[in-house]
Amino acid sequence: MKLNLEGLEHIAAFMQRMAERPEVQDALSAEGLK
Repeated sequence: MKLNLEGLEHIAAFMQRMAERPEVQDALSAEGLK
């Protein structure tokens, strides 16, 4: 999902940290989203 997070750096940083988690990577792969 692509969102414009300009001016919301704290949200963008949170989403980046979430995307780096192994569990999230596994879930995205299982759902065919990665």
